[in-house]
Amino acid sequence: PEGCVLHPDGHISAGQASVDDLGASGLLDDATQLMQDLERAHEAMQAELDVARTTAESARDARIKTESERNRLREAARAQESILRKTETAWLEYQSQLQRAEEETARLKHEQTELEKQQAALREELSSVAATLKDANAMYTEIRAQGDDLRQESEALRTARDQLREKQVEARQRQIKKEKETELLIQQGSAWINETLNRKNGSQPQANPRVVEVLTAYYLFGNDSPSHSTARQMIKRSPLNTPDQLFSIFTKAKVFDPDENTALLSMQIPTVWSEDVLEKEARIIEARSDFSNDPLREDLTAIPLITIDGQSTLDFDDAISLENLEDGYRLGIHIIDVDAYIKSGDPIDLAARERASSIYMPDDKLPMIPPGLSEDLCSLTENAVRPGISTLIKMTRFFEIQEYRIIPSIIKVHEQMTYSEANLLNGKNDPVTTLYKIATTFREKRLKAGAIQITLPEVNVWLEENKDIGYSKVDRENPSRMLVSEKMILANSLMAEFLDQNNMPAVFRSQAPPKERLFSGIETSLTLNFMQRKHLSRAVISATPEMHAGLGVKAYVTATSPIRRYHDLLTQRQIKAVFGYHQAYSKDELEQIIQTISIPLANAGRVQSLRKRYLLMK
Repeated sequence: PEGCVLHPDGHISAGQASVDDLGASGLLDDATQLMQDLERAHEAMQAELDVARTTAESARDARIKTESERNRLREAARAQESILRKTETAWLEYQSQLQRAEEETARLKHEQTELEKQQAALREELSSVAATLKDANAMYTEIRAQGDDLRQESEALRTARDQLREKQVEARQRQIKKEKETELLIQQGSAWINETLNRKNGSQPQANPRVVEVLTAYYLFGNDSPSHSTARQMIKRSPLNTPDQLFSIFTKAKVFDPDENTALLSMQIPTVWSEDVLEKEARIIEARSDFSNDPLREDLTAIPLITIDGQSTLDFDDAISLENLEDGYRLGIHIIDVDAYIKSGDPIDLAARERASSIYMPDDKLPMIPPGLSEDLCSLTENAVRPGISTLIKMTRFFEIQEYRIIPSIIKVHEQMTYSEANLLNGKNDPVTTLYKIATTFREKRLKAGAIQITLPEVNVWLEENKDIGYSKVDRENPSRMLVSEKMILANSLMAEFLDQNNMPAVFRSQAPPKERLFSGIETSLTLNFMQRKHLSRAVISATPEMHAGLGVKAYVTATSPIRRYHDLLTQRQIKAVFGYHQAYSKDELEQIIQTISIPLANAGRVQSLRKRYLLMK
């Protein structure tokens, strides 16, 4: 090409600068110019070839040219061929350089893309750093604020530490003061015991009330009393040897009555009613609810009901009736509806739950519900109309049960008898005579069903008006007592069956068969009765029915004494729930209540037994 030099080694140079020295930026333009030059060279060579052909034709035609000319032409042709070959080689080199230029361009573009990515990442990192710096500034501000708070807390802690030290000093001073007071109290207590033991001519030594409180609590509760160690020191420094000897000190000092019922105190059995209970009792008595409009109750006031109880009984919770039918009898067992007056959860109900049972002692009575109710509205007193739960049993002339109904009722007692009066009428007048025959028949059936009849004497103890102790043997198997007992067992078993049929949880009592059976039927031997009692299985109270082997019945509840036993009140409420009077207790609720009252119930039985034993021993 014009301006270029073709070297022998095939290298093309342009002026003084080599192609290799050309910058990458002008490579493409130079390559284009080179191609144009090559094309022009090619056209020139074609022209020369044409001239050569013409010359050859002329030479042939003339055959006059010399051999040297022909060689020159051949050399020229070879030179031209060499030039063509070199041109092709240069063209291939150009294509190779062009490819390398394209690859370099792609690489540069890729590097540019990567640089852009790095720039974007750097920008994001810068943004993150900026955010971090912002957070750091905020954290620094917060730390400074916390530092201020810490300084304030430190000041507060130093103040609190100083206050604590002051309090510790004060506590130590109080402790020293208390120790001095305790020592003084111990000295006063031991001195009071000594003076009480040695007092003469009826003189009464002055006692610090705190001394009496500490010694009384220790006598009643032992090591469970809050100041038992102080009380022990008082006794240790006195002539007394045991805490039991404190009782004589208390009686001499008139802290206790000589017949003080310490079991009531030690078991913390309630003996008074709260203001809430007394106010609720007054409202119930004043309201005097009328049950005649209750559509669920049947009016049974025309049926002659009788009660048979002890001579001193004031709270009558059960009554009996007997009607003659054309084909047999209708036996009625009627229980006062205590739930009609005392609702679950009211103050009287909660007080009754706390007591769990009435407590009857020879010298005192602690009713489960206030006397204004237990001896009046909630008692089946003669000629008084009362709400009731009645079990009506239709039977044949041979005392076979045909059917029974348990219903809410309105009842009225027509006659009240004592056990002694009923015994006198047995065999002479009805309904007592027939009721006794029915009871005898039912007992025989129970015994055949596997019941165990434990016959042991009972001693009744009471206080005369002059405080003399009276006692007598009670024959629990006399006709009237057996009559009432069997009727209650019958009613309780039928109410248990009724509750079970209605899938209603209740306070069921059950008992497994005895570990060993020593006799069947009625046994008069005291020894065998005592031994058989020791072989009885423990009774179980639960919310589900099971067999009561001791009584010979499939299921059993106690529901005939709702005035005196909280279990019976619970069962009465479950019976009324069947009729839709209110929502029933759930099984879990019943089990919780049973667990709650188990201790006060056990304490009630224990205090009755202890008081009776004390007066008998006296």
